[in-house]
Amino acid sequence: RRLFLYMAFQDVHGPTEAPPQYYDGYNSSIWKHRLDGLAQVAAVDEAIANLTAALRRARMWEETLMVVSSDNGGPADHEANYPLRGSKGNEFEGGVRVVAFVGGGFLPDPMRGTSIDGLMHITDWHTTFAALAGVTAPAADGRAAALGLPAVDSLDVWPMVRGANTTSPRVELPLNG
Repeated sequence: RRLFLYMAFQDVHGPTEAPPQYYDGYNSSIWKHRLDGLAQVAAVDEAIANLTAALRRARMWEETLMVVSSDNGGPADHEANYPLRGSKGNEFEGGVRVVAFVGGGFLPDPMRGTSIDGLMHITDWHTTFAALAGVTAPAADGRAAALGLPAVDSLDVWPMVRGANTTSPRVELPLNG
C-alpha cells in the first residue's frame, strides 16, 4: 500500500493559544506568549505521535518516510531563535534556517539518529518525493515551461538523506525572489 499524506500543522502560528491540557508540565511563570508557543508545540507533538501510532497499527510504518519540518524560524514576539540572528519574516538565519527530521521504517537504519549538515531548501522535497515515486518532477519534464511557468528550483536530496553521499546537490539557497 502506498500513501502520500501531507499534514500542515497550523498549530504553531498565531493566534498563540492552545487547549488547556497542553499547558500541563510547563511552569506557569513562563512569559504568557512563550508558554502559548510551548503548548502549541506540545499539541503538534501529540498529533505526530498519534499519526505514528496509527501507521504502526495499520502496519504501514516500515514503508513510511516521515518528514517533519518547519517552514520558517519563530516569530520575534515570542520565540527565541538563538544563537541564530533574525526571526520569521526576514532573511537572516533565524528566519530561514529551521530544524527538521526524517523518520519511519523507509529511512535506512544507518541514518537513524544521525545529523546531516548538507544544504537543503524546503522545495527540494518536491523533486525528491517525485523521484522516490518513480516519476519525473513536472518541472523537469518540460510541461511547466510549455505553459510559460518558471522553472521549479528543486533538487533530489534523497541520496544525501539516505546516506549514499555526504554532500548536497544544492550549492545555494533561494531566499527572495
